[in-house]
Amino acid sequence: PDLLGAISGLQRGDTVGFLTTETAIPWSVTLQGGYRYASRYNGFWMMQAIIRNEQARQPDPRLEQLGRRIVSETVADFTCTPPKRIIVWRPRPGEDAFDILPFFLRDSNFSALLANYRVRTRTSLETYELASAIKAPTGPCRTGV
Repeated sequence: PDLLGAISGLQRGDTVGFLTTETAIPWSVTLQGGYRYASRYNGFWMMQAIIRNEQARQPDPRLEQLGRRIVSETVADFTCTPPKRIIVWRPRPGEDAFDILPFFLRDSNFSALLANYRVRTRTSLETYELASAIKAPTGPCRTGV
């Protein structure tokens, strides 16, 4: 029900972005609804390793760099192909699970991008609707999206 609510009102061809460690959520709904996917990442399954690394006694700098690169690439993707909606999987209160949104919000560029959106719904999927135009990208965009 949360996923159906998050996508309600979208039309075939609309661009969506997902922030989730679970790849089944964006893959199935994007395919079935005929939406355009705004990111090079189908899901952020690798974030579990990045967060475990942050909590390690001696974090591996390569995984720290990977986390920063993933967020940076997502910002670039969302800037080049602004999603009409960004859907974020959030753990329910008391649920012992990784909350991806605070990780992304550490990045000032992502925070600035998300400022162009307004909260549409808050369930286990926090949904943001594009509310203002996103500033044109300063660099080249990926092709083949």
